[in-house]
Amino acid sequence: KKTLLKPIRGCMQLHRVYAIGVVNHPELGVMLTQQQIAQGNWFFCGHEVHPGEDWRNVLYLHIKQKTWINHLHFDKILWAQSFPAKIVTPEPVFSFFVHVKTTEKGHGRGYRWVKNIDELEALALFHPLVKSLCQDVLGNVISLENK
Repeated sequence: KKTLLKPIRGCMQLHRVYAIGVVNHPELGVMLTQQQIAQGNWFFCGHEVHPGEDWRNVLYLHIKQKTWINHLHFDKILWAQSFPAKIVTPEPVFSFFVHVKTTEKGHGRGYRWVKNIDELEALALFHPLVKSLCQDVLGNVISLENK
């Protein structure tokens, strides 16, 4: 059983840090959600990580709460991105994108699965990185060149 780590109080944080899960189901494809931080556009499931917190616990609990998916396998870091202040939030943001595998479908409310990259054309995506990372995961090829 994992123990949730407590944040360290009094730590100075220069950036907001987000752990973003690119959740992939072998039959359904990649999960997209409509996150508040994405102004209602389609994005991946993610959450802010505070100093001292274990990002895996934060991301696992957020995905579980949003989807009711219990079995998640954190595979690899796909991408890391830093944004200056006022692009995503008033503060600078550092986000890292993790390939998360599952075989569960979840409850199906508040998110959708994308199996074919062509499905993304009809969606309002939060950032071009969404399409790029979906291509990587669906094609099982990680490319740092097309970001």
